[in-house]
Amino acid sequence: MGFFKKALVTLFIILFIVSIFKDLTVGTINSIQQVEEQNDNSSESLEPSQNTAQQNATDYQALEVEVRPGDTVLSIIEEINRAEAVLSIDSIIADFQKMNPGTNPQQIQPGETYLFPLYVSEE
Repeated sequence: MGFFKKALVTLFIILFIVSIFKDLTVGTINSIQQVEEQNDNSSESLEPSQNTAQQNATDYQALEVEVRPGDTVLSIIEEINRAEAVLSIDSIIADFQKMNPGTNPQQIQPGETYLFPLYVSEE
């Protein structure tokens, strides 16, 4: 009975190490980027009318928000887009910079008002 317990514990440890290795080498960020690249490639093959419909599904609106102490661009966007799809940090920052030209997203000031993207999905 002791042999089976040791073998089982050893098996779990090996699986745990393999899963950590895979997470560190492949990771979730690479998976998200690969999905986005696949979506970009598939949208290129669509007809123009279908491509426009897909672009409208990922459009966003502007929402003016006053920054409180401790807020970051990502925390505010996460707060106002609670139920929406997961977006990459790079696209969120790019959208913020488009709406607030000349503003460094890492240096927003408490008490100031900025435009933040409110992502709308048309389903």
